[in-house]
Amino acid sequence: MSSYSQLFNAGELKQGISLLAQQIRDHFAGSDHDFALVGIHQMGVPLAKLLCDELAKSGSRPDFGQLDISMYRDDIGTRNLLPVI
Repeated sequence: MSSYSQLFNAGELKQGISLLAQQIRDHFAGSDHDFALVGIHQMGVPLAKLLCDELAKSGSRPDFGQLDISMYRDDIGTRNLLPVI
């Protein structure tokens, strides 16, 4: 039995991504500063990609990066599956 529960349906998630992208647009509106979105593996990467795609719809796609922090986690000694480097 899964211990996961659904927090948002697809429409709510899309709406949340759009709202967050709009807030990012508003924050950087009129600014000459470039910015990038960096997703932390595992689930942060797809979120950052979705935000980049949403921001690109307005004509400005930020740089995108990925960060793997698996070797820096405080539970590294208690995990069954360790990352392969």
